[in-house]
Parts: sequence; structure tokens; C-alpha cells
Amino acid sequence: MLTDLENYFDNNIEHVASEASDQYINLGAARNIGAGRNLYVVAIVNVALAGGTSMTLKLQSDDNTSFSSATDLQTVKAFLTSGSAAGETAIVRLAPITTPERYIRGYWTESGAVTAGTFTVFICDDVDMQRMYPNGYTIS
Repeated sequence: MLTDLENYFDNNIEHVASEASDQYINLGAARNIGAGRNLYVVAIVNVALAGGTSMTLKLQSDDNTSFSSATDLQTVKAFLTSGSAAGETAIVRLAPITTPERYIRGYWTESGAVTAGTFTVFICDDVDMQRMYPNGYTIS
């Protein structure tokens, strides 16, 4: 999977409260993101969640970098503290954005008092979906 640092929202960033992603993406004049070629939002748990109930990631857009009137575009995933171990990965197709504003970001919403959780979140156009399975034979 090839990634571009300009398309990262978070790169190993801790989120333990309701807050915005570390970075935002400036769409400039090309605001028809997700139309045509499939794009994916990839969210990876780097450090397992602890405390609380969950952290939910949404994508938001706005016409300014302060996101003073942010609009929710899409819910990516709710990571539950009871089952989100380090290494858990969510890969979600980015829905075509029909009325985008210039800037997009991730926004984390905390449920309960989360005390730990570190994430990497980015957009890419190809994803590594290879799964490893145990072999079905024995060598003796």
C-alpha cells in the first residue's frame, strides 16, 4: 500500500477525548474527492484503547481551517475499548463527497472516559487486504 504524508489525518497520535485529528487536508479546487476512482480511509490502532467505552471516528468538512461550522461527511468506525487491540485496522471506502467544502479532517468522539489510545489515519487509493491463514497441513 502506497501512502502520501499529505493525506494523513493522524500519524501515531493519541486521542483520549473528543477532538479533531492532528492534520486536515486542503482539497483546493479539486473537491470531487471520491468520485471516479475508489479512495479508502484507513484507521489503524497503534496503542490499544483503555478505559471508557469507545472512540468514534468521523470525517468532517468546512470552508475554513478552524472548522467553525463543520459538517459530518461519514462515520468511519467506532473503536470499542473492549476489543480494539493494537494493530486493529479499519478500511472504509470513502463515500463520494457531493457537496464538499475546501477542508476535510477526522474528528474523534469519546464515549466514556478513555485513558489510552493511539491512532494512524489516512486516505489512500489502494489498500493491503491480504489475509494470512494457518496452513491446513502438518509436516512430520
